[in-house]
Amino acid sequence: AEKFKSQSLNNESHYLKQELESHFSKLSHGLKLRHKLLHRSKNTLGLARSHLNKLKEEFQNGIKNGTDIISGYETLQLKNQKYNEHLKEYFVLEASLLALTSTE
Repeated sequence: AEKFKSQSLNNESHYLKQELESHFSKLSHGLKLRHKLLHRSKNTLGLARSHLNKLKEEFQNGIKNGTDIISGYETLQLKNQKYNEHLKEYFVLEASLLALTSTE
Protein backbone atom coordinates (compact mmCIF):
# COMPACT_ATOMS: atom_id res chain seq x y z
CA ALA A 1 0.00 0.00 0.00
CA GLU A 2 2.87 2.35 0.88
CA LYS A 3 4.62 1.56 -2.42
CA PHE A 4 1.40 2.28 -4.33
CA LYS A 5 0.96 5.59 -2.47
CA SER A 6 4.57 6.56 -3.18
CA GLN A 7 4.20 5.69 -6.88
CA SER A 8 0.97 7.69 -7.04
CA LEU A 9 2.70 10.74 -5.54
CA ASN A 10 5.59 10.38 -7.99
CA ASN A 11 3.15 10.23 -10.91
CA GLU A 12 1.27 13.27 -9.64
CA SER A 13 4.53 15.16 -9.11
CA HIS A 14 5.69 14.30 -12.62
CA TYR A 15 2.34 15.42 -14.07
CA LEU A 16 2.46 18.74 -12.16
CA LYS A 17 6.03 19.34 -13.33
CA GLN A 18 4.99 18.79 -16.94
CA GLU A 19 2.02 21.13 -16.49
CA LEU A 20 4.24 23.86 -15.05
CA GLU A 21 6.81 23.46 -17.82
CA SER A 22 4.07 23.65 -20.43
CA HIS A 23 2.52 26.72 -18.82
CA PHE A 24 5.96 28.38 -18.56
CA SER A 25 6.66 27.63 -22.22
CA LYS A 26 3.32 29.08 -23.34
CA LEU A 27 3.82 32.23 -21.27
CA SER A 28 7.40 32.68 -22.52
CA HIS A 29 6.34 32.25 -26.13
CA GLY A 30 3.41 34.61 -25.65
CA LEU A 31 5.67 37.21 -24.07
CA LYS A 32 8.14 37.05 -26.96
CA LEU A 33 5.33 37.34 -29.49
CA ARG A 34 3.71 40.24 -27.64
CA HIS A 35 7.11 41.97 -27.48
CA LYS A 36 7.40 41.80 -31.28
CA LEU A 37 3.83 43.04 -31.70
CA LEU A 38 4.50 45.87 -29.28
CA HIS A 39 7.49 47.06 -31.32
CA ARG A 40 5.58 46.81 -34.59
CA SER A 41 2.67 48.66 -33.07
CA LYS A 42 4.98 51.39 -31.78
CA ASN A 43 6.44 51.81 -35.28
CA THR A 44 2.96 51.96 -36.78
CA LEU A 45 1.96 54.56 -34.21
CA GLY A 46 4.97 56.66 -35.21
CA LEU A 47 3.98 56.40 -38.87
CA ALA A 48 0.45 57.51 -38.02
CA ARG A 49 1.84 60.55 -36.16
CA SER A 50 4.07 61.44 -39.12
CA HIS A 51 1.16 61.06 -41.51
CA LEU A 52 -1.01 63.32 -39.38
CA ASN A 53 1.73 65.96 -39.29
CA LYS A 54 1.99 65.79 -43.07
CA LEU A 55 -1.78 66.15 -43.36
CA LYS A 56 -1.66 69.23 -41.12
CA GLU A 57 1.02 70.82 -43.32
CA GLU A 58 -1.00 70.08 -46.44
CA PHE A 59 -4.11 71.48 -44.76
CA GLN A 60 -2.27 74.72 -43.99
CA ASN A 61 -1.20 74.88 -47.65
CA GLY A 62 -4.78 74.37 -48.81
CA ILE A 63 -4.17 70.89 -50.23
CA LYS A 64 -6.14 68.87 -47.64
CA ASN A 65 -9.44 69.62 -45.91
CA GLY A 66 -10.79 69.25 -42.39
CA THR A 67 -12.18 65.79 -43.11
CA ASP A 68 -8.68 64.57 -43.94
CA ILE A 69 -7.39 65.92 -40.63
CA ILE A 70 -10.21 64.23 -38.70
CA SER A 71 -9.45 60.97 -40.50
CA GLY A 72 -5.78 61.31 -39.58
CA TYR A 73 -6.67 61.85 -35.92
CA GLU A 74 -9.01 58.85 -35.97
CA THR A 75 -6.27 56.68 -37.43
CA LEU A 76 -3.81 57.91 -34.81
CA GLN A 77 -6.37 57.19 -32.08
CA LEU A 78 -6.90 53.62 -33.33
CA LYS A 79 -3.15 52.97 -33.60
CA ASN A 80 -2.63 54.37 -30.10
CA GLN A 81 -5.42 52.19 -28.73
CA LYS A 82 -3.90 49.10 -30.37
CA TYR A 83 -0.48 49.94 -28.95
CA ASN A 84 -1.96 50.30 -25.45
CA GLU A 85 -3.74 46.95 -25.81
CA HIS A 86 -0.46 45.25 -26.77
CA LEU A 87 1.30 46.97 -23.88
CA LYS A 88 -1.34 45.81 -21.39
CA GLU A 89 -1.22 42.24 -22.68
CA TYR A 90 2.58 42.29 -22.50
CA PHE A 91 2.52 43.36 -18.85
CA VAL A 92 -0.15 40.79 -17.97
CA LEU A 93 1.95 38.02 -19.51
CA GLU A 94 5.08 39.32 -17.83
CA ALA A 95 3.34 39.40 -14.43
CA SER A 96 2.00 35.87 -14.97
CA LEU A 97 5.47 34.62 -15.85
CA LEU A 98 6.98 36.34 -12.81
CA ALA A 99 4.27 34.87 -10.57
CA LEU A 100 4.94 31.40 -11.97
CA THR A 101 8.69 31.65 -11.41
CA SER A 102 8.53 33.42 -8.05
CA THR A 103 10.00 31.51 -5.11
CA GLU A 104 7.59 32.86 -2.53
